[in-house]
Order: sequence, then structure tokens, then C-alpha cells
Amino acid sequence: MTTPTETAPPAEAAPFPLRIASTLCWIVGIVTSLMALAIGIPALQSASPTALPLIEGLAAGAAVIAAAVLVRHARRLGGSLVLVAAVLPTLIGLGVEGRFHSPPLLLVLAVVTVLANWNYLR
Repeated sequence: MTTPTETAPPAEAAPFPLRIASTLCWIVGIVTSLMALAIGIPALQSASPTALPLIEGLAAGAAVIAAAVLVRHARRLGGSLVLVAAVLPTLIGLGVEGRFHSPPLLLVLAVVTVLANWNYLR
């Protein structure tokens, strides 16, 4: 005779707004990483090679992907990470090149979506 097995209660699903914010962060992270490769590899092969666009883009893409995972788990660190990923490349551009580089519109949308749902994060 077998005893009934105890099953763990189902994991609480993230609220719908957080799932949208997380999905948007995933899209932004993947697009940012692919764009970094598309821009960074030719920059390495130019007359004056520089790895800064490649490193900066891949770091921002990885940060947004990590933020997507954290936002899906309703962690405030994820919201902070999205904000840092949006601001840091702009600050690096100001410091290194002396020019203002606005973040991509999709990244701004991800930041706004996460910050608008900050009350769901713990």
C-alpha cells in the first residue's frame, strides 16, 4: 500500500504587470547584446580598433537579462539593475567620448515599465 505523497504548493506566479516587464527586459537584453555584436565586431576591425562598444553593449545586455530574471521573481534588485543598465552606458559615453548617448527607446520603455510596477517588487 502506498502513502499519498505530499506535493509542494505551486509557486506563486508573478503578477501580470511584472511578467510584462520581465518579458520586455528579456527582449531588450537580447536585442542589446545582438546590437553590441553587430557594432562591436566591425569596430574591432577598423583602423583604430576599440573594444569599448562591444564590452559596453554586452555588459548592458547581460545586466538587463539578469534584471529580467530578478523582476520575474519580484526582486527590487532587478528594478535597480534595469535602471543601472540604462544609465551606465550614457555615463560611460559622457566620460570617454564627451558626448551624450541617449539609451535606446526600448530600454527606456523597459525602465518605465519596471519602475511603474515597483510596488509589486519586494
